[in-house]
Amino acid sequence: MRFIVPNYLNLTKVKNKARILERLMELNMQYILLKFGYDPSDGEVRAEIDVPVNDTDMSYEGFGAACTAC
Repeated sequence: MRFIVPNYLNLTKVKNKARILERLMELNMQYILLKFGYDPSDGEVRAEIDVPVNDTDMSYEGFGAACTAC
């Protein structure tokens, strides 16, 4: 199951993007399920969260736990 948060950040008005992008890369290496992507054409930073469910039904409680864990 994949959760996508479009426009989590927008860097169009940020003058020095390098430090922010470096930090996002560090976070990508630190977290297994959470990944950030950057689109330089519009400054969008999106967050993607992959939750492995192994071809099984997910309960409401499991869904809630996956949402709060991220």
